[in-house]
This record gives sequence, C-alpha cells and structure tokens, in this order.
Amino acid sequence: MLALARLGLIAAFTAAPAWSQETGNPGYSADEALDIEKDEARQMDRTFRKLRKAVPVVKAARYLQVENKLRAIVRFEQAVQVPYAR
Repeated sequence: MLALARLGLIAAFTAAPAWSQETGNPGYSADEALDIEKDEARQMDRTFRKLRKAVPVVKAARYLQVENKLRAIVRFEQAVQVPYAR
C-alpha cells in the first residue's frame, strides 16, 4: 500500500540525523517521495479506467473525488509527523 510506503519514508526522515544543506539527509530520498506520488497517480488512472467501464462516468468521477478527499486526509495526518528542515 502506498500510504505505508509514505509512512516508511516519513519514519526514515524523522529517524535520520538533523538535515542540513551541506550534508543532506541520508534517510530521506526526494526521488522515493516522487515515485510514491507517481504510483498513486497511476493507481488512480487504472481505477478510473476500470470504473468507467462498469459504472456511468459521473459515478466514476464521484468515486475518485471521494477517494482523493480520503487520501488528502491521510496525507495531512502523515505530514503532521514530518518536522521542518532546518
């Protein structure tokens, strides 16, 4: 699950030594974070394509809206755990 991958990335970020511009943060990879976002977008695209074949387009779009709202709540709760870089 992508939410768990994001949580693992957050845990690595918070467990790593303090971040600095000189050294970077060895436990955190921006590439990993972007890969998770891309995977979520692909997953949403696949879901919409499957739904569009099974239900009217309006219902498929409504489902994605609800799914996006739920994901936003999860991302917000996860973001609270990430300290600001200093």
